[in-house]
Amino acid sequence: MLARLVFAITDATLRTRLAELAEGPDTVVSELASEAWLQQIGRIDCDLVVVDTTALLIPAEDVIEALRQTASSPELLVVSSSVDAIGRAELLAAGCLAVISDELLDEPFREVLETLIQRRREAVQLQREADEATDTFGGFLSKSASMGKFLQIARKVSRSSSTALILGETGVGKEQLARAIHSQSPRASAPFIVLNCGAVPEALLETELFGHERGAFTGAVRSHRGHFELAHRGTIFLDEIGEMPVHLQVKLLRVIQERAIQRIGGEDTLLIDVRILAATNRDLAEEIREKRFRSDLYYRLSVVTLEIPPLRERKDDIKMLVDTYFQQFKTQMPTSAESISDAAMKTLCAYDWPGNIRELINVVERAVLLCDGEEIVPEDLPAVVSEATVPEAPAAVTRQFDDALQGLDDSWLQRPLAESRLAWNTAHERAYLQGLLQETQGRISETAKRSGIDPRSLYAKMKLHGLRKEEFR
Repeated sequence: MLARLVFAITDATLRTRLAELAEGPDTVVSELASEAWLQQIGRIDCDLVVVDTTALLIPAEDVIEALRQTASSPELLVVSSSVDAIGRAELLAAGCLAVISDELLDEPFREVLETLIQRRREAVQLQREADEATDTFGGFLSKSASMGKFLQIARKVSRSSSTALILGETGVGKEQLARAIHSQSPRASAPFIVLNCGAVPEALLETELFGHERGAFTGAVRSHRGHFELAHRGTIFLDEIGEMPVHLQVKLLRVIQERAIQRIGGEDTLLIDVRILAATNRDLAEEIREKRFRSDLYYRLSVVTLEIPPLRERKDDIKMLVDTYFQQFKTQMPTSAESISDAAMKTLCAYDWPGNIRELINVVERAVLLCDGEEIVPEDLPAVVSEATVPEAPAAVTRQFDDALQGLDDSWLQRPLAESRLAWNTAHERAYLQGLLQETQGRISETAKRSGIDPRSLYAKMKLHGLRKEEFR
């Protein structure tokens, strides 16, 4: 189980000593300036903050309360040579995990780390048991049939160590799914390491992946473990894999094949036991055609492919999601809102949510924050949501839609509503895409832009309806 530590230590010698004690395959250490660490800690994901008394610029009770307000809610460890028995008791009473003398540091510090790792193991187990009891999966909330089937597949995938490729539009929860798969897997007690390939400059991505030795390049003043080393015996999640440069794709392919890495500037080959999960919102088939992504790497990554349905395709979930996040934010911030009006809920359910779950969460949080009355009304919603209208279809699409409806068998009126609606929607979707492809002469990028569908989903829909771009050129 990986422990994420942050040091805010004034004394350089003590800071170095603590870093040496903390070094290991189960720990990740970062440092913050001791005089400003409390202002920065909210932006860091960590489990334990280690400070000396000089860094406690405000009473310990206030420090601990501030830590509890952050997303990761880390524990606090104080290291000092000047705290007497009374002062130590006061710090512990305030909520510190431990208070350690810098003269007797080694064994107590290791015990604190072991306690922290054990707590994380227990939390993982409790979450797993809660998921099994409520039939949820890693916090995913859904009652739609399509999402239910998807989560059943995800549960099966989590039981193995197979490489998996997670696809989906921006905001659908790709990292959340990866964390859920890891937490339900046999590797749950080992590290889960995330690297966003699109957020790291290309010049630094290789060292973040594989690490480097001291002196490997200018500025390499110490050895650095890469994300693959940190994920040993656990899972590495490579987000935005479609952004990875081709020359690094070659090296990643070698890692997958040989299960071994070599640090930059190093001579030794390090064997690793890592499960690889990758994700992207790009159309990798198109990237392969354009020679921006290697086909052999794609086949290695996509042993199992999981495509998360966008929110607009599971509208039955919107009301439940809105209610859930409304209750959550109502308890987290000062607000007068006690409920959501029927009109506001109807507006939220009718919106297409191009930003998916992430956009929905932001909209609900904004509404709770800005609501002046006891009930959230449409006026509390962003204009893009409350004023959304269905765009007028092009003339060619209208003609195709009329023809499609006329082609439906008369018996559809005798079918159940759900079956009739499916036939209606299928006919409309095919006619719409066919008409739009005619107007764009089969240009996928323009068709995707005008329809508001990402290229990968567009290709999937075209395949479903038997449409090929070459037929419209």
